[in-house]
Amino acid sequence: MPLMAPWAAVAPVQGTVYRSVHTALQLFLMITAGTLLAAGAALLTDNTMTAMIIALPIAVLLGNWAPIDGQGLYAPSTALFVLAYGSYSLVPVGHRLLETAVGAAVGIAVNAFVLPPVPARQPAGVRAAARLRALTAAAERRHCRRLGRVSRRSSGIPGRKLLWAG
Repeated sequence: MPLMAPWAAVAPVQGTVYRSVHTALQLFLMITAGTLLAAGAALLTDNTMTAMIIALPIAVLLGNWAPIDGQGLYAPSTALFVLAYGSYSLVPVGHRLLETAVGAAVGIAVNAFVLPPVPARQPAGVRAAARLRALTAAAERRHCRRLGRVSRRSSGIPGRKLLWAG
């Protein structure tokens, strides 16, 4: 089941290509660590529950390691997926790591060749309200010019009114 490829393609995408590469590397390291810990514990004990008791606390400690930033959650999550999936031999573990590498490469390529996501500086409602105010003011000015009237709309400066004569 190719679960790791789409997960690794979406998770590392950041606002810049550099941050995406950095995050993808951390993600790959954490997924590799979780996979190898779970597979090793399962091969060592030959019991899924005992392997969880061994692998998950180590993966959680590794995931809380400071230089890993926000990617630490992927080590215990991946260890749990590997143990739940139940295949610990070399070929499935290799496929899982290959899927992760391919997914991370696709995510970075999309971020590099398609415009990277740019975080909004303001919430969408604030931007929409500002656009609506600007469109309303422009429509009012145009209407006043067309009718030859003076607009009573405030200029934003106390004691001063905008005059639009047509």
